[in-house]
Amino acid sequence: MSAPRRRSDRRRDRVLVAGLAVAACAAAGVPLAADGSPGRAPGDPEPAPTPTWTPGTLAYPPPPDNPKHATMRHVDPDALPAAARGKITPIADRERFRIVRSADPRCRNGWMTIGMRNATHRAVYGGLTAEAGALRVSRPVFATYLPPAYEARIQFRITAPPEAAAGGHRLVLRAGKERLTVPVALDEPGPGEDNLACGRPVAASSANTSGRPDRYPAASVTDGNLNAEEFGVGNGWNDSTARRWPDTLEVDLGGTRRVARVVVHTLASNRYPPSRYGLRDWDVQARADGAWTTVARSRANTAGRVEHSFAPVEADALRIVCLGSNDRRFSRIIELEAFGPAR
Repeated sequence: MSAPRRRSDRRRDRVLVAGLAVAACAAAGVPLAADGSPGRAPGDPEPAPTPTWTPGTLAYPPPPDNPKHATMRHVDPDALPAAARGKITPIADRERFRIVRSADPRCRNGWMTIGMRNATHRAVYGGLTAEAGALRVSRPVFATYLPPAYEARIQFRITAPPEAAAGGHRLVLRAGKERLTVPVALDEPGPGEDNLACGRPVAASSANTSGRPDRYPAASVTDGNLNAEEFGVGNGWNDSTARRWPDTLEVDLGGTRRVARVVVHTLASNRYPPSRYGLRDWDVQARADGAWTTVARSRANTAGRVEHSFAPVEADALRIVCLGSNDRRFSRIIELEAFGPAR
């Protein structure tokens, strides 16, 4: 009879099995819980997500990202350019980038998608670094398990601090020995480009605290943060009256402004797709001389971002009247933007 296995051996095997489970889930695109266990099935209670890193909130770069915050996608290595085959390379969803120097520093930012592509025949634990000189990046480090012939993508924000000079900058992404440079233009706002809602006070008909008053703050819908992966940990509004409509979200513009375009960002993340959890029906209203007028409507929406353009109106406040969501439970908005006419 063989001798009983030592406790240290059993512990090592448990760690190995857990690591293989994480890798398998990542390869299959299955979301993981914070402890590495498989994510919830449809209908299970919604857990609060783990916050991602934001400039100024941590003294050091974050630990490796949870795979549930990244989008995993299979790629055909043979269809890639010859220079990318057999390599692990940084990727971005655009060749150049532009940030508008808005009046409020909180909205001097821009969003894009970056990540890594594994065009080799082996699985790796890949690491990506991002650096933009005088500009700030939301994730200086991104690390994740990456199966062969897969790419991992994340939401990424570049912010221009007040001292950053207008003009040309660059974002440099590195994965191993490979480097990708994306030119970044920091420009003064042209007509209709400055976000009139940025940093303005917000009032909501109700707000779901779920035991934490800062979990779904209405004020976050004008803070310039479009990252829906941070929903439930301080970014994005969720009302507190389940299955009761309408809900309202009102933004004070701080005086009369000429408004011609409103952009509504509803909940849209890897775990919470807009077709299931996003806002479905709503009216956009503008206030002038104390009276509200409907300037745009959306019905049967399944997208995460909806842009409304209308004849310019003079308004001192804007209001979203929420009439229904795709899960028929709550109203959820990540960000509300407002702009003047383009000319």
